[in-house]
Amino acid sequence: MSTPNNSKNKAQKSLRHYGEYSDFVAWTALPTELRVPKTQRELAKKFGVGEDTLSEWKRRDGFWDEIAEKRKAWGRERTPDVMLALFKRIQRTGSAPEVRLWLEVVEGWQSKVLAMPDPYAYLRDLTDEELELRKQAALAALNRG
Repeated sequence: MSTPNNSKNKAQKSLRHYGEYSDFVAWTALPTELRVPKTQRELAKKFGVGEDTLSEWKRRDGFWDEIAEKRKAWGRERTPDVMLALFKRIQRTGSAPEVRLWLEVVEGWQSKVLAMPDPYAYLRDLTDEELELRKQAALAALNRG
């Protein structure tokens, strides 16, 4: 597929093989075991370009951002299946991490983190001399007891 001459997209205009580039982005975003053909070399041959061309495309500004977007889209389409698999596993095993994940994803539940006060915070504001005096007082109290 070639880019139309009237394209307003500079990224498209600067690529001789925009259709192949777009297919390469989609191919790269797939999990390795789902890629057809299996290797970048085979894909370059299919496109009729050199393998170095594909490597150059990987260095283009925005390439990895495009990959991330494709990967998200690929994942979103499979979310219902993942949720079903998670649900089935929860029914079988009922493990806490899986139940927690379900509640977070499906119900929007968030665990609360309790911020415990630092019992030694007051010591950070003391000078070295004040710390030494407190240390000596503590040691003296221990020796008396």
